Amino acid sequence: MFFDSKKRQEKREAKRKERLYQEAVKKDPLFQDRLNRNHEIMMDSIRILNDTRNLVTFTGRYSDAKSAAFRLETAFLQIGDDCCQGIQDEIDTLFIERLPAVLDLELAQADALKTLSGKRKRWNGIVQTLEKCERVSGSAVEDAITEAEAKVFLLLEEGTDWSKEPVDIDFGPSEAVVVESLKKAALKTAIERGIPEDQARDIIEKTIRNKKAARGDP
Repeated sequence: MFFDSKKRQEKREAKRKERLYQEAVKKDPLFQDRLNRNHEIMMDSIRILNDTRNLVTFTGRYSDAKSAAFRLETAFLQIGDDCCQGIQDEIDTLFIERLPAVLDLELAQADALKTLSGKRKRWNGIVQTLEKCERVSGSAVEDAITEAEAKVFLLLEEGTDWSKEPVDIDFGPSEAVVVESLKKAALKTAIERGIPEDQARDIIEKTIRNKKAARGDP
C-alpha cells in the first residue's frame, strides 16, 4: 500500500500552524480580534479599490489595504505562518491596473468645468493627491504614479499661456517635481521606441533648456 506523502505533509503542516495559532491566542486573547479587524479593513479596502471612481478615495484605500495586509502578514509570520505573503504585491497590482481608469474619470470631470482656472485648480488637486500617495522608490507603483502625474502636468502646461505669466512667477516646490516627472515619462517612451538611453537623456535635457530659454528663465 502506497501513501500520498504530499497529502500527509500538508496535513502535518496544517496541524503545525493550528497549534501555533492556538498558542498565540492563549498568550494573547486579543490576537484573533486583531486578525479579524485587519482582515475586514483589507477586504473592504480592496472592494472599494475595485469599484471607486474617486481618486482621493482610491489612493486612501490603497494605503489602508497595504497597511492592513502588512499587519496581517506580520502577525502570521510571528507564529510561523506565511499564508499572507504576496498579498501586498497583489494589492499593488490592483492599484496599478485601476489607476489609469480612475485618473481618466477625474480628468473627465475636470474637463467638464467651464473655466480654464477651474480646470487648472482641479488638475493641481489631482497632482497633490498623487503626490501624497504611498509608494516605494523605484517600484512599479511609483512608475505608475509618475506616469499619471506626467499626464496631468502636460495638461497644466498646455493650459498655460506663458506670454501672460509674470517673469518672476514662483511655482514653489512642485516645479522640480513637474520637471522630474516629465523627464521620467519622456525617457521611458524614448527607450521603448528604441532610442539609446544616453541619446534620449541628451535630447530631453536640451528640450528642457530650450523651454526655459523661451520663457526667459536663467
